[in-house]
Amino acid sequence: MVRFLAASAGIRQFVDVGTGLPTMQNTHAVAREVADDARTVYVDNDPLVLRHAQTLLGDDPLTTYVHADYHEPDHILAAAAETVDSARPVAIMFMGVMGYEPDLDVVRAIVGRMTTAAAPRQPPGPLGVDPGLVPITQWQTTAPPIDAYGAVARKP
Repeated sequence: MVRFLAASAGIRQFVDVGTGLPTMQNTHAVAREVADDARTVYVDNDPLVLRHAQTLLGDDPLTTYVHADYHEPDHILAAAAETVDSARPVAIMFMGVMGYEPDLDVVRAIVGRMTTAAAPRQPPGPLGVDPGLVPITQWQTTAPPIDAYGAVARKP
């Protein structure tokens, strides 16, 4: 998904909420394969992830880590503003974390707050991005089957 957004959609800023410990390529590494100026903000509340991020990121000025819970969107947005420019397009990614919140209204509020702060899409066009809400392996057909769904949308 990151490669698609960087290469096909021209996104150069990423906020990866609930990043966890990487099991495959990191968001910033994938984005920089396409654009070496890509900026990434990782967000997680696990102390082990914090220690890993400090080691992995070092003094990279284009990549940072925010120690926060996804239930704290205002804190995340304020901290992310030090790395990303909210006037420019930004990919806000919730990769496998919203399933931990049982209240759909809470999920909607968190996603709504995060996307409210994001820049509107330019130029006007459809909200959905093909292939839409599908098993995540349909976004990259070389990936092994995973029982999860994913979607990308653009802010109206």
